[in-house]
Amino acid sequence: MFLSSALQETQHGVPTREEIQEVTKQVLERSEFGARPWDDGIETLRETVLGWFASVGEWALETHPAVRWTLLVVLSLVLAALVAHIVYVTLKALPQRGVVRLDLSDRAGWRALEGAARNFDEALALAHASLARGDLYRTIWIAHRLMLALLEKKGLLGFAKWKTNSQYLRECKDRGQAYDLLRSLTEAYEHIIYAHRPSSRGKVETLLSQIDDFAHSTH
Repeated sequence: MFLSSALQETQHGVPTREEIQEVTKQVLERSEFGARPWDDGIETLRETVLGWFASVGEWALETHPAVRWTLLVVLSLVLAALVAHIVYVTLKALPQRGVVRLDLSDRAGWRALEGAARNFDEALALAHASLARGDLYRTIWIAHRLMLALLEKKGLLGFAKWKTNSQYLRECKDRGQAYDLLRSLTEAYEHIIYAHRPSSRGKVETLLSQIDDFAHSTH
């Protein structure tokens, strides 16, 4: 829109050097190029780009007057791309709302493990060690409690010894990946611990891998 207005203002004649410089200056002085508290270098970039475009404009006017309009369009497109890039980089650097990144090395918030491990890595290592020994009972207990601890740290449920597995499933606030994984762990837990039935080692190993992926995901 800005480029169209600028062209309409000068459509009755060939733009002069001053007009090209003024259009370039007005574009660069728009809010997209204003100072930002998180990036003091933008002002320097603006001045550098302004000076470079002015030099190119003078060169074109002096040596190739026939390409004035083409140059104006090209420079405007370059500016638009630069604005888009700055906006993209800025938004990417800002913290995203609703995103929870867990500190898995933190020793707080793992009460569901009842002292079996002090943090995520330690609990996961214990689960894999139990699996390597063929102790599926111990492995699924640690895996299930580790998942409950993760969900509590993410604010998706509250752990309490008196709660049943069904209560945890009903309480889980995330009805997507978190719920599906908790349900799979609950089924494996009840199959191995309550029913005392043999289970596939590969299935339990897959559950451990899914817990690891979930722990490092953002929700």
